[in-house]
Amino acid sequence: CFLIVFGAVASGCVAWTGEDSAFGLVPQLALCRFLLGIGVGGEYPLAATIAAEGAPPGQRGRFIAAVFSMQGWGMLLSCLMVLLLLWLDLPFEFVW
Repeated sequence: CFLIVFGAVASGCVAWTGEDSAFGLVPQLALCRFLLGIGVGGEYPLAATIAAEGAPPGQRGRFIAAVFSMQGWGMLLSCLMVLLLLWLDLPFEFVW
């Protein structure tokens, strides 16, 4: 859970250091997103396991399907959120 929170907060705190910097915006963001990906990769199967263990025996398949379908719903909603913020003509710094 620490890697998820740290990677997400650090992704929001990356700074433009100039074009001549050795550790510019893209490497900073790549490192933060890499740490975030490791955290999510460790948490995602654990969530399905916990959902399966806590579900009644007749509904385990539904619970596991719900856990795995949330990734798709999250991807869809994140795209819609960005489109909404861009449609509202907000500054790109805020949308980012």
